[in-house]
Amino acid sequence: MAAYKAAVAAHQQHDLDTALKKYQEVLRMNPNIAAVHNNVGVALEVQGQAEEALASYITAAELLDPDCFPFPECAEEHAVIFYNAARLLPTGAAARALGHVL
Repeated sequence: MAAYKAAVAAHQQHDLDTALKKYQEVLRMNPNIAAVHNNVGVALEVQGQAEEALASYITAAELLDPDCFPFPECAEEHAVIFYNAARLLPTGAAARALGHVL
């Protein structure tokens, strides 16, 4: 997936506008990739767009497969996405906002 590789490369170079454009390309092809929504959230957060970032993190959390959580390859992805979302919410709100996807 060339668009994803280009998005990650731009993100790593701190070219967030290009990264976001490339992530959006990926999401137009497949809107159900949690990791891409998480990466969009990270880029938006760095740009100071906390509300939009939170929406991306919550979308990412909703797309996670709850049946894969016990497996190590899934646990890290789950933890990162929930951590990112929780950081942007006031105390207690994180559990309420993400409770429906846990």
